[in-house]
Amino acid sequence: MTLTLRLQRQLPEFRLDVDVICQEPVTAIYGPSGAGKTTLLNLV
Repeated sequence: MTLTLRLQRQLPEFRLDVDVICQEPVTAIYGPSGAGKTTLLNLV
């Protein structure tokens, strides 16, 4: 199974551009506070 994401969102502080193809059964999202992790999950 493959999950393909192509997302864009403009926020006041930054622009979020995501282009991901996940082919593994487990995928992790990590990064510093304010990097857009929650915004990415909300878009999905």
